[in-house]
Amino acid sequence: MRTLVSASLFASLLLSAAVASADTSTSASAAAPGATADSNVNTLDGQLVPVGEKNEYRLDYKRVNISSNPVGWMAGFYGVSASYALTDHLAIKADGNIYHHLMGSDENGTEFSATAMLFLRRSYQGAYVEPGVMTRKMDGADHTTAGPEMLIGWQKSWDSGFNVAAAVGLGRDLNAADGDAGIFGNGYFRVGYEF
Repeated sequence: MRTLVSASLFASLLLSAAVASADTSTSASAAAPGATADSNVNTLDGQLVPVGEKNEYRLDYKRVNISSNPVGWMAGFYGVSASYALTDHLAIKADGNIYHHLMGSDENGTEFSATAMLFLRRSYQGAYVEPGVMTRKMDGADHTTAGPEMLIGWQKSWDSGFNVAAAVGLGRDLNAADGDAGIFGNGYFRVGYEF
């Protein structure tokens, strides 16, 4: 009988401890979403979020992005890119570049392209595929390189609107000489601002 009473008492204590623990965790979790005791901590609906990354969790997006290649400015190619997000997964983009004494040489020229950026996640965020058309004319070249291109890239955007993007891919020169496949590599690195 004494063993039965001891076992029963032990079970009662264990059960009451479990109930008290559940009540504490329930009240703590209920308080967490509304708790903003420190206004210097970045949260989204009461959940901690790394600074500058609230946009990772939002469905809305900024429509316009203007960007350029800061490294290119030191190497002799000066360009700007402007894109406009038509939907949450599609943006159209136009690029213009001027080559002047490229990498310290006497090469000069121009390049223009028009592309569609198809984002897998959300416009201006994450991986994308970028089909388009490109034309490039270098001084002294016997022809203008022109044709379709396909790039694969990645873009990272922060809450401030600042972003970085990089892409690589191939194109086909439709003006290539007979017997030449006309395949060329293309790519970019850009720093920009969305608004």
